[in-house]
Amino acid sequence: MLPVQEQMDSLLKNRDYRLFLVGQGSSALGDVVTQTALPLLVLQLTGSATVMGEVGLLQSLPTVLFGLWAGALADVWSRKRMMVTCDAVRTCLAAAIPAAVLLHFHPLAVIFAVAFPLGVLHNLFEAASLSSVPSLVGAAHVGRANALLQATSSVGLLMGPALAGILSGRIGPGPTLSVDAASFLVSAVTVAAISRELQAEARPSGSPSAVLLQIHEGLRYLRDNPPLLRAMLFWSVTTFLSAPLIPVVTYYVVMNLHRRPADFGWVVSAFCVGMVTGALLTARLTRLSRVPWLYLGAGLYAMGLVVLVLVQGELWQLAIAVLCGVALSLASVTYATQRSALTPDAMLGRVSSIGRVMTYGLNPLAMLGGGLLADSFGGGRTLMGLGGCILTASLIFGFASRTDSPTRRSECAGPGATPGAGEGKG
Repeated sequence: MLPVQEQMDSLLKNRDYRLFLVGQGSSALGDVVTQTALPLLVLQLTGSATVMGEVGLLQSLPTVLFGLWAGALADVWSRKRMMVTCDAVRTCLAAAIPAAVLLHFHPLAVIFAVAFPLGVLHNLFEAASLSSVPSLVGAAHVGRANALLQATSSVGLLMGPALAGILSGRIGPGPTLSVDAASFLVSAVTVAAISRELQAEARPSGSPSAVLLQIHEGLRYLRDNPPLLRAMLFWSVTTFLSAPLIPVVTYYVVMNLHRRPADFGWVVSAFCVGMVTGALLTARLTRLSRVPWLYLGAGLYAMGLVVLVLVQGELWQLAIAVLCGVALSLASVTYATQRSALTPDAMLGRVSSIGRVMTYGLNPLAMLGGGLLADSFGGGRTLMGLGGCILTASLIFGFASRTDSPTRRSECAGPGATPGAGEGKG
């Protein structure tokens, strides 16, 4: 096996992968600007955490309705064409919100009108994107490719909250949302410039009956892979409990602590510093089969959420946010690598989207519930409750993972595991 540095250099010499990195980083920047500015805009318009949850519900609902179809389509359609088309349409929809604010044309109504279709397009884009990495870099490099993608995206996440907080304070959260529209345009251009196809082999028919058969095959494959199913179940629990995090933290910082929007931006930026750091560190890890990185990282992240509320000093809170980001990045990259390692390319779109449905399917309820809890009990108590639940899940699933065979653990344990080693195993 090549040394770690040589593998990293080989990845960065891959032109198509570099373009993919730029597109994903741009999209991440726009997404986090919206995640920061949109709750501030809704809060400015309504003063209600519940309404923030309702908007989040509309954005998350398409995962329940269309998630499985999106994954099957990513296995039968051109993944590159799917991503470019989705980004082009999302550019127009995302631009509608700042336009409505600037023109004083019922901005809240426009937010509710575009939230659902943006969610549909997000599911289609993610299904194609998540399943494209092996074709871009080859199976042997998927682990570190995922880590570099996490690091690149986290750079956008790092700049986004501070940028959104500053711009929201100066020009208002509405006009700030134009950054997201621009990021979709950049992503569309870079993905269109990729020279290769993003499927490893010819695809079957895309007829409705064939798509239903594809979905059934993906569900059956997942059923027959207990370590992968367990990881997906755990990640779905963790993501469900983390879904209302941004609205809850927004409410905690702005309403409970009475700080400025820019202060909220700095907290999220500190978290993203940790995400970048964690992704870069994870890319350097070699296979450590006895360390349950997924559960350990999520557990440390959960403890950080609790401590974030207990520690009142601003500098201490920023430091804890950094550590939370490191821990979550470790868990996230490990999960993405494990999913790729145990899934053949021909089924990766379906398995990834089944994971997305499991992961995000109940997020509409989580977003709405998080808003109601923050309104009722305050952002701080809600944040501590979410962290405590994630920690409990980490302990339960981490203990259950000890029943996996040594071979399975070696394949799935860490970001350095060789993807593809478990393909075809039941």
